[in-house]
Amino acid sequence: MDVFDNLGIKIPNAVLVGGTTEELLEVEEVIEFLQHYGSIGRATVVDVVGSEFHKSWLVEYSSGAALVTLEPLLPHKYVTKDGKNTYLIRGLSSMYAEREGDRKTQAYLADLEQLAKASGINYAEVLKGMMSHIGASIAALDIAKAAEGEEEEDDDQAEGHADTLPNPAETKHHQHHHHHRQFAPHATKASQQRGAVT
Repeated sequence: MDVFDNLGIKIPNAVLVGGTTEELLEVEEVIEFLQHYGSIGRATVVDVVGSEFHKSWLVEYSSGAALVTLEPLLPHKYVTKDGKNTYLIRGLSSMYAEREGDRKTQAYLADLEQLAKASGINYAEVLKGMMSHIGASIAALDIAKAAEGEEEEDDDQAEGHADTLPNPAETKHHQHHHHHRQFAPHATKASQQRGAVT
C-alpha cells in the first residue's frame, strides 16, 4: 500500500477515517473524539485519485500506546452529533497487514504454481509440502510460547519463595539478642556474690 508509505505515515500509530465528506468541521469532530485516546501528531487527507482511500483521513498518534486502548474498539462507526453522517474508523496496522498479507500470499501462490509447472510436480503436492513447512513453523512457535510461559511461572514461584525467606539482618539481630540474654544470668549471679562479700 504505497499510498501510506509515500505519505510517511507511522502505520502502527495511525487510524484511517473513511466515509468523510467535504465538511471539515465534521472531520474535526471525529479528530476531537480520537484525541480522547492520546495525543495526535498529525492528521492528513489521502488525496490520491484512483486510490480506494481517496478523500479518507489518516490520523497519526504521537505514540503507539494510544492504539493499545483504541484497537479493541475498532473498527468503530462514529456518528456525527447531528446524526447526518457516519465515519468508519479502522486501525491502519491491522488493515495494512491484512491487505498486504493477502497480496503477498497471492503472489507467493502464483510463484509456487510456476514452480510446479517448471518441475513437473503436481501443484497440489507442492502446496502440501509448503503447508507441512508452515505447520512445523506454527508448532515451533507454540513450543516457544509454552516454554516462555513456564519460565514466567518459575520466576513467579521464585519470587514467592524469596518473600518467605527470613531477612538475614533480622536473623542476625535475633541471634545476637538471644546470645546476649544467655550471659545475663551469669552477670546477675556475680552481682549477688559481690553483694554477699560486702
